[in-house]
Parts: sequence; structure tokens; C-alpha cells
Amino acid sequence: HIFTPALPADVRERLAELAPRVVVHEVLDIAARVAAGTLAPALGSALAAGGPAAHQLALGTLLAAAALEAHAQTPFDIIEAPEYEGLGVAAALRMAEWGGGTALGKARPALVTQLHSGAAINRRGNARATAPADRAIDALELAAIELADALGAPSHAVVRETRAGLPFAREVTVLPLALPVPEVFVPAPEEGPSVGSGRRERLKGADLLIEAARIMLPRCPDARLLVIGP
Repeated sequence: HIFTPALPADVRERLAELAPRVVVHEVLDIAARVAAGTLAPALGSALAAGGPAAHQLALGTLLAAAALEAHAQTPFDIIEAPEYEGLGVAAALRMAEWGGGTALGKARPALVTQLHSGAAINRRGNARATAPADRAIDALELAAIELADALGAPSHAVVRETRAGLPFAREVTVLPLALPVPEVFVPAPEEGPSVGSGRRERLKGADLLIEAARIMLPRCPDARLLVIGP
């Protein structure tokens, strides 16, 4: 079961192909609820004025409510909530009230937080200064880490980078992603484009793209560098 804010149509169609093994629960976010008339515009505006931390805590609350409502119908053994921008905090706080007992008529599932690439890692990778709003997000991410029953990560490097920005002493289980590793060096075709995909930011190598273009374009006058996206 996947709980997520509303998805683009193409992603929704791809996930639908995995049914019934994968069940997707789309949860309307703050803006969508205001547009639908189920959330007062004044409340939506107040959450927006509160900054990213207020918005993420509210969105996490909506996701947690949907997940725990579904748990009452189909009990889950494990709920995985991301540490990114503290989206798992609301679920952790709700589940902490259960203690070792039951709620919603069901036993409490284990709450696992997967360290991926938190906001502090993104700021360092993009050489961006830390603002007060960033510190609020960092606090939410640290709370998500400390409140979880267990922590996981895809690599030891992610654990080290997370601890560099959010010092915590808890044990983390490293479970590498079960994906095939592509060839590192692939011979370029004699003709045709070279294609890269990713957010255009320093963390994703945008500065390397600029440097590569500076070297390549004078040597290849017929080449074009086409950048797509905002």
C-alpha cells in the first residue's frame, strides 16, 4: 500500500498496471482540499504563511490519517515513513499514543524511517546557506529519525551524510537498493545524442554539465546542448 499526495496522470497509469499487488491511496494535499471546498481558505492560507515546516507537518498529518484509517481495515505489519522534510513525524506521534496496546481495534504496526537524502544534505550539496525555515525542517527530520521504531538506509554514505547535518546516535540498518547496477562506461554511438536526466542543481551535477559543455562545444562546433525544464 502506497500513500501519496495526488499523482500526475502518467504516474497513476503506470502504478495501475501493478494492481492488485500494489494499492495506491492518493491523499488530497492542502491546496487541493481548498480548491475542492473541504478545507477553509483561511486555514490553507495560514498553513502557507507558516512556511515549509507548517505545510509539511500538515501534509504528513493527512497522510498519517489516511494510512491509519486503512490500517483499521487491512492491518499493516510495518509502516515506512520518510525522514525527508519530516513527513513521518505526524504518523510517529499518532502511533506513540498506542504504546504497546491497540488502537482503532488493531495492533500497532512497526514504524520504520528510511534515510534517503534529507534537506540538510541537499543544502550542503547545492552549497546553499541555511535559513531559519531550513532549521525548522531540520528539526522535523531529526524528530522523524528519533521517533521511529527502526531506521534504514540504502548506503553507509547516506548515514554518514545524514549524521553530519543531524547528529543522532541510533543504529541504522543498511539495506542496499535491489536494483541492477548499469555499466559505468558505455561507448558513445558514432552519431546521435547523449541524454542525461535529473534536477538541474549542483547536487545532481549541473555545475559539471556546464564545465563539460565549456570543454566540448569548442571542439565540436556542430554539437548542440539542449536543456529542458524549469
